[in-house]
Amino acid sequence: MRRRRTTREEREKAPRAVIYARYSPRPDEKSCPSIDNQLAWCHEYAAKNGYDVMDEYYDEGVSGEVFERPGLTELLEDLPRKTDVIVWRQDRLARDLRIQETVEYLVRKKRGKVCYVQCIAGGDSPEAIFARQLMGSFAQLERSLISRRTSEAVRMKRIAGWSHSSQIDYGFYGKKIKGRRLMIPYDPEMRVLQRICQLRAEGMGRINLVKTLNAEGYVMRNGRPFTPDWGKKLLKKIETNQMPYGIGFWDIMEWPNPTKNWLGAQQGADGKPKEVGPGRGTKVAT
Repeated sequence: MRRRRTTREEREKAPRAVIYARYSPRPDEKSCPSIDNQLAWCHEYAAKNGYDVMDEYYDEGVSGEVFERPGLTELLEDLPRKTDVIVWRQDRLARDLRIQETVEYLVRKKRGKVCYVQCIAGGDSPEAIFARQLMGSFAQLERSLISRRTSEAVRMKRIAGWSHSSQIDYGFYGKKIKGRRLMIPYDPEMRVLQRICQLRAEGMGRINLVKTLNAEGYVMRNGRPFTPDWGKKLLKKIETNQMPYGIGFWDIMEWPNPTKNWLGAQQGADGKPKEVGPGRGTKVAT
């Protein structure tokens, strides 16, 4: 998004620049300054270095791993020749080294350069370029670590039986508890999963497996026949133990009397699964 443009009368022979800022929300707000703060620091940098600021561009709520951002795209399209780009810090421009280098290359093509307010090395010397690339690599590493921690948190929630979205895995239905959805086994669909595992154990391939399910009268939750793509995704979850509660192939084969307590709180006092209600919109042939 663009903010203001200075008038022609305000422009002098001072070096020209535009400012770019990016904000991505974090649990700790101090770890990512606001757009206004970034713009203020960039204006302070521009004033100290005698720049005439022509435009301000910014993106809110957009990942640094994404190249096609509204504000950044507009900046690169509108950037005049011999105009520098001022950014508060490298990770505000990009959290991917390839994107960082691409943007800097496109700016250099117009005989400008990217200036960072917080940067360990400025200029275009080989040492400065190496230092910026090194910092860009650290920013990319940090983003990858955040992504891994998020994926691990989602995986642990699924192992505990909680859904991280409104979509409930096949074989389960969602029960709302204090604003969260607990996935509870739905016996008719678990029987379908068990049949899938049986066919797989017989050495049947994905396409033939889907054809067999359709021939036997099984249907998906929406009442339509099973598709190869659906079967591929489901088999991957089953065979890599990515189903809720961390269950896999042999756990499903043992349903409804699993040998291990993968249901946790969903088991009754006798150690057997509790009776569960119907899944929403589920139609299973009998």
